[in-house]
Amino acid sequence: MVNGYRAWRMDRHGGKRLMIRRFFYILLLLFLLPAASAWGTTYYVRADGTVTYANRAGATNPASADSSMNGTTWDDGVYSPGDRIQFSDQGGSYTSGSMTPLSSGNANTEAGRIHLEAVPGETPVFADEGTSRTFNINGLSYVTIKGLSFAPNNAGAGYEAIQFRTSNSSYITIQDCSFNFLNQSGTPNQGINANTDIAVTNLIIDGCTFAGIKNNSIYLVYAGNENITISDTTIAAGSTSEYSALKNVAGVTLENVTFSGDGAEAYCFTLETISGLLEISGLTLSETNPFQVTDSTLDAGSYLEATATNALNSSVQVTGTTSNLAIRNGTYTGGGIAVNLNGCSAITVTSNVISGAVAGFRLKDVTDSTVSANEIKNCTGNAGLIYGDTIGCTITRNYIHDNGTDSVQEGGIAQHETGYNNTISYNTFANNIGYALSNHDTSAGTVSNNYFYRNAWLPGALQACYFSDVTAVNGTSGTSWVLRENRFIQGKLVDVHLSAAAAAIIDSDYNHFLAFDPATMAIVDGSTPISWATYSAREPHSIYGGGGVGMMGF
Repeated sequence: MVNGYRAWRMDRHGGKRLMIRRFFYILLLLFLLPAASAWGTTYYVRADGTVTYANRAGATNPASADSSMNGTTWDDGVYSPGDRIQFSDQGGSYTSGSMTPLSSGNANTEAGRIHLEAVPGETPVFADEGTSRTFNINGLSYVTIKGLSFAPNNAGAGYEAIQFRTSNSSYITIQDCSFNFLNQSGTPNQGINANTDIAVTNLIIDGCTFAGIKNNSIYLVYAGNENITISDTTIAAGSTSEYSALKNVAGVTLENVTFSGDGAEAYCFTLETISGLLEISGLTLSETNPFQVTDSTLDAGSYLEATATNALNSSVQVTGTTSNLAIRNGTYTGGGIAVNLNGCSAITVTSNVISGAVAGFRLKDVTDSTVSANEIKNCTGNAGLIYGDTIGCTITRNYIHDNGTDSVQEGGIAQHETGYNNTISYNTFANNIGYALSNHDTSAGTVSNNYFYRNAWLPGALQACYFSDVTAVNGTSGTSWVLRENRFIQGKLVDVHLSAAAAAIIDSDYNHFLAFDPATMAIVDGSTPISWATYSAREPHSIYGGGGVGMMGF
């Protein structure tokens, strides 16, 4: 009985083990067979190759022209899913003019992706001398172009390196390619672009370089673009008409992209009518004009993180109807206006360091936006400019110091024109030359809980906080300013200057003054400084003198 049980048990479990092994063998075969059909074949191409497309099975060795396809005829037909066409640099550069590969035939799946690429370790150069383009991507999906160099040298002729030509394309990757347009000065003159009304979706441009392109390095602007990613790429501008643009795109990612140039171009890169999520990190701007986002309605969570050096005009410009963008964690050194906002809404400028620009930020006709937690220093003009109908914005918790020069009247924040209901609170203004904060022609708002320390300190400079002609110039704007719970420490020449119009409408009280000169600590209704004894009647709950000389101490 025992022996019978043991035999049954061995048979039972041994049979189960055999069935399990067979099951895994079947799974392995099912996994390998489709993959093998998608791996395709590798074919080699040389500029001087002699193998025709029809005989491509013989294109097996790039070391020989006799075993490589010819550089002008390799694209005479279509390829199978998973095929790799590898270009060699051993037969010279490719100068054929127009190449129009892959008009049909690929499998439209990731497993069937077709690769047009350099032979490993080689750098094939496409120095086309024709007035056309090198690669047309005609309504294809799942194509990779990798490791190729495009360097046309034909002054006066138009040229496009890679064009999406006849119908929409998707899942295209352009990787580790260089676009160096030597003497190409004709029109068009573009690196990667789409023909009229062609949409591109799920495009990746990775590890590429662009230089010397007259018109557009990257130009995808027609309706229907979706999911465009540009990463680890450098674009070097160098002429007045040179720029790149993405337009009508749902979903854009820029990661570790560098723009550099001679400062003459109008816009280095424009993102226009972008929707969905915009994610920009590691953006580097050098010696260029603005990186611009315009007329874009973005998803919450969209962000832009940049490093800019000596950018002319503006480093980053957000315009039009753009909304829901956080400009954060950036470093801006030198140049014009670091962050320039015009006409947009719901923008957050936060946690940036701005140093040595002409102006730190500008808001013009901006609504419901916030500038917070930035350090703005050593600007030769203003730390901040607020113009036009800027409404409902908050400037808070910024460290604004050492801005302005003897020749600049307003070194800190200057608010002008007809905006209203803006709040300036919990900021530290220190050692700014000229007005630390000035308000002209604006009609309602709040200045509260700010710390003003030793502003307008140099001889000949002006006062810390200035209100001039702040009447109700806009019928819906309200009727008064609030100036409360601020600390004014050792300002020079005066801490508070209220013009005749401002004196009547400003609700000022609960401030703390420790003036450099108590006899000339304020100006009200004119230009003659007055003492604390005269001013205190206006602010019965404010404090003059006493402690609180430390940098924060609210």
